[in-house]
Amino acid sequence: MRPGFKAPAAETSPGGGLARLFSFTTKPRTPVYGLRRLGGHAARQEHQRHDRPARVVDEPKPGVDHFEGGLPVRRGEARHLRLPGASLLSRSPATVIASAKPGRSSWARTLNANVAAGRQRHCGPAAPGLVNATLHRHAADMHRFSFAVVVLLGLWGAQALAQPNLNDVPADLVVPVTGSGAPAPGLRVRATTAGWEGTGVHHTLYLPPDWRPEISLPVIVEYAGNGGYANRLGDVSDGSVEGGVLGYGLSAGRGFLWLVLPFVERDPAPARNTAKWWGDVAETKRYCLATVRDVCRRFGGDPRRVVLVGFSRGAIACTYLGLHDDEIAQLWCGFLAHSHFEGEFKHPAPDQAAWPERLRRIGPRPLLVSQEVSTAKTAAAIASTGIAGDFTFVDFPFPNHSARWALCDVPLRQTARAWLQRVVREKP
Repeated sequence: MRPGFKAPAAETSPGGGLARLFSFTTKPRTPVYGLRRLGGHAARQEHQRHDRPARVVDEPKPGVDHFEGGLPVRRGEARHLRLPGASLLSRSPATVIASAKPGRSSWARTLNANVAAGRQRHCGPAAPGLVNATLHRHAADMHRFSFAVVVLLGLWGAQALAQPNLNDVPADLVVPVTGSGAPAPGLRVRATTAGWEGTGVHHTLYLPPDWRPEISLPVIVEYAGNGGYANRLGDVSDGSVEGGVLGYGLSAGRGFLWLVLPFVERDPAPARNTAKWWGDVAETKRYCLATVRDVCRRFGGDPRRVVLVGFSRGAIACTYLGLHDDEIAQLWCGFLAHSHFEGEFKHPAPDQAAWPERLRRIGPRPLLVSQEVSTAKTAAAIASTGIAGDFTFVDFPFPNHSARWALCDVPLRQTARAWLQRVVREKP
């Protein structure tokens, strides 16, 4: 405190600072003065109000950093100013402390909110109208910001309530529970391809009720989405092969062999399925090639009619894994990707930017891309490559990030089933 300065009597201001900030009035009862910089020193200028001319406080004097409440303040000192007026919540004046710190702008401010009723603060000399207008502006801005947040949250909630939710649509199919026995008609079983015995790597295989050893059936190979996913709509994905549903819904459980293949991680040993992203890409491709060929050979799958489908991570895998090189690309007669696609969604692979090169391997084979709400971004990404092909884009009018639509009677499933029948009928 400056030598010779006598603090005025304490003034009670119960709740003044807090009430001032959060009340819905910011208009002071006394004139408000703005702030401006004059040659590195601060001066106050009264706002034009009631046609009264503005005045500027005294110019700084040697050794004086700035003026507060009409009094000179040296560097390192502080003065307490009265904030004129009272809020709707409290008719007591609010208080602020204006601190001048050495080496910094003299207009650094710290709001001192009175939150305890009856707490006393020292107020400086009653200089009517002298107040930091910035504080009033900040209070008004806070009111406007708070109101905007409330409005936006309300609109967001109303939009969420207005949007259709796929989980409210009843399913007309139930995926068979995965067992551990031998493959048989109408059963879905967990299995491991020869060469991976003793590891944690496995896939699921479903033989339809109309399966017979002497007949050849088309094959749906599916890759699942990432695990650990859940959203506010109730969509979940655990990333497991047991969690796949697309192939069963697309075939209605009849007329197709259905395989759900894993993404394989082998470091550290032993090798195992991974619930997130690619694992070891080379090992994943090797397991895919071996399993598809084994199933076609042992269970009558038609190697000319193998369709690759996927959801989310699995949709990206349609090109990233399915078209990764010439050897694996030749397995498929068609591709169905739901919710994401290379080029539309960046994924954690060092060569993800090479997706146009992979897409070129598709040639004339059909591709169906569907997406919740809109496929416009994917269509634009593919168009930007200049690659032409048998591409079908289907917008799904639900916000859900889920493959559950394949188990429900919705237009997307009808479109996808018709596309699938065309693909396996038109053998490349």
